[in-house]
Amino acid sequence: MARTKKAVDGAFEIYAVDDGSINSIIQVSDPLHMRILNELSESPLSMSEVADITGKAQSTLSVHMEQLVNRNLISYDFDKNDSRRKIFRLISKKIASSKDVIEHPKDDSEDFFDKLMDGKDFFKDALIRFLIKLDFSGLDFSPLTFDMGREFAMHISSRLTSNKVEDVISWIQEFYERNAIGEVCIYTFMPLTIIIRYGETFPLPIDSIASFNHGLFTGLLTGATNIPYVITKSEIFGTGNNYHKFVIEGQ
Repeated sequence: MARTKKAVDGAFEIYAVDDGSINSIIQVSDPLHMRILNELSESPLSMSEVADITGKAQSTLSVHMEQLVNRNLISYDFDKNDSRRKIFRLISKKIASSKDVIEHPKDDSEDFFDKLMDGKDFFKDALIRFLIKLDFSGLDFSPLTFDMGREFAMHISSRLTSNKVEDVISWIQEFYERNAIGEVCIYTFMPLTIIIRYGETFPLPIDSIASFNHGLFTGLLTGATNIPYVITKSEIFGTGNNYHKFVIEGQ
């Protein structure tokens, strides 16, 4: 399994944790801590495995792992086959991360929002405006908007009457068209590659919208087929950043 990339210097991530009484938001800025948390998001790991991945000595790591445990970001269990061996797991949820603030022409943004305000479909207007505002905030909210898509998929999955991939995609096509979100096309079936063409153009690539699509599509396909689906490739293109192409594969 490919491991996650190293954290970028100067970056930070925001996690939601449960301290036993109330949900809290914690900022993590230590590059090693971010690396450990991102690795644990893929699978539980022992101390020796974390050491191999990060290149840090276990004696050094033990201090950092204890700090993460004390902040309720991770927890551990003892290996059933070796009571001296701890297995660490992520118990918090990443909801945002820092990113470069992209300067965008004010006039273009205002014109775009004016067009959305003139639209007749509330769902599209409310959703797109909200996701764009997240992207302009200087934070990458892709984990959060992915979860929004998955949660929305859970709410509408009861309307699906078939567990066939083709029928699920057909339902999404009709839903996106009916709500004026965009035109959904199947580019290839092997692997399943989707292209969405939005009716509006954007001043810059909107990662939050792409992430919402990822959550919605994988959520509906996973729920309908009982096969975990993941996004393996994704790109936003077009002179108006209004095309989104992504590959969905069952695991």
